Amino acid sequence: MKRLEGVAKHYHWGSPEAIPALLGRSPDGHPYAEWWLGTHHAGEATLADGRQLGDVAGSLPYLLKLLTRPSRCRCRPTRPPPRHAPGSTPRSSPASPSTTRHGPTGTAWPSRSCWWR
Repeated sequence: MKRLEGVAKHYHWGSPEAIPALLGRSPDGHPYAEWWLGTHHAGEATLADGRQLGDVAGSLPYLLKLLTRPSRCRCRPTRPPPRHAPGSTPRSSPASPSTTRHGPTGTAWPSRSCWWR
């Protein structure tokens, strides 16, 4: 088992204390909204030795996010088929970076009653 270092996402709705407390760290004043553990291009976790998780595990089909407040859980196991009129030729359009890696999404959030504390 290897120790992972996740990636903090600082959004205005985050909490300066919740995620640092969960990780056993002192607050730094930034609003921690999410803590990402995965190989997503917008925030890839690293191993304790500095290597990127994707270099060791390859591209993971999921992204674990710890959230500072409850959010709905989503699971999108497959990309929906493109929509086009019957008999027409579908137009191709470049996928945005946020949709190029479609897969299951799991969410969790810290609270006083968390089972992982």
